[in-house]
Amino acid sequence: MNNSTLTLNDSMTTGSFNASFNLSTSSIKIPQINATDIFYSRDSLSSRIADIANVFILAPICLFGISTNLISLICILQPENRTNIVFRFMLVNTITDFGFLFTNVFIFVIRCGVYCNLGYSYSSKTYELYIFLYIGNTFLLFGTLMDICVSLNRLKSFWTTRAFKFKWTTRSLALIVAALIINAPSYLVSRQVLIRGTLLRPDDMLNDNGTFRTIHRAEMLYTIANNSIGNNPIVRIILFILTVMKGFCLLIILFAINIFVGFKLKAHLIRKRKISIRPSSAATTMHLFSITVADENKRTGFGSQRTENNVTRFVLFMCTFYLIGNLPNSISP
Repeated sequence: MNNSTLTLNDSMTTGSFNASFNLSTSSIKIPQINATDIFYSRDSLSSRIADIANVFILAPICLFGISTNLISLICILQPENRTNIVFRFMLVNTITDFGFLFTNVFIFVIRCGVYCNLGYSYSSKTYELYIFLYIGNTFLLFGTLMDICVSLNRLKSFWTTRAFKFKWTTRSLALIVAALIINAPSYLVSRQVLIRGTLLRPDDMLNDNGTFRTIHRAEMLYTIANNSIGNNPIVRIILFILTVMKGFCLLIILFAINIFVGFKLKAHLIRKRKISIRPSSAATTMHLFSITVADENKRTGFGSQRTENNVTRFVLFMCTFYLIGNLPNSISP
């Protein structure tokens, strides 16, 4: 009968160590879910469909999105485009999409499943928690908050009679900090990287006398799970409410603001047509009206009426698309 030994080799910590078959007595310092869970294949750790999607579908989509966002950014930053209101929306969405996709492009490693040996390592799960989830979702939240600010700026232009300067640098920094703080409870405070169990892989080795012996090579498996704070029922309710508010509710607010902007633009267009067809408004009135419209466009940074309508349609379409596509993710912790 072959002799069987167990050698634990944790590549994500310094050195290697030996332990008995009772894994609960090992000197692992990392918090554990249940270190005695033993797996003999990665097939039982994840769905094969999910592995295929993460490695062969989502990763190429991220690479394609990164390249197209770079091209879009080059076009948007051309000097002739910087005075257009579309520039603001497109610049915000391009930067946030690029950042989000860049954090997600390594999904073929951190969620590779059966296709590589790194998917359940400590470094992969650390990257997944702090970069993929926390920083990636911060990019998305920052983009939504910036879109709301731009939309409110457009809405305010219908009531104010003075020039309104949008301080992009100051507000951008403030919204970045706000997004980091809002996302912290869902990822930094309530979750951590834990040991999921041990993967045993039998391997036949040749002895000096010509016989074979079975060596069970062990690999520590890690996962992301709630810590003691995240498992508190009250905290879980609070996190659920926060997740719904920052995902679903903010998009609803953005959608509602731009619907109102659309109505105001339509009323503005009707008022403009009425002024242009008045019998008493001949050359002098039309001249004054053209000056007023030009001053308003200059003051608000808006382009033509067609540009304004296109921006509103663009934002409404974007909100509708995001609401439908991100609804499951928005209501899940």
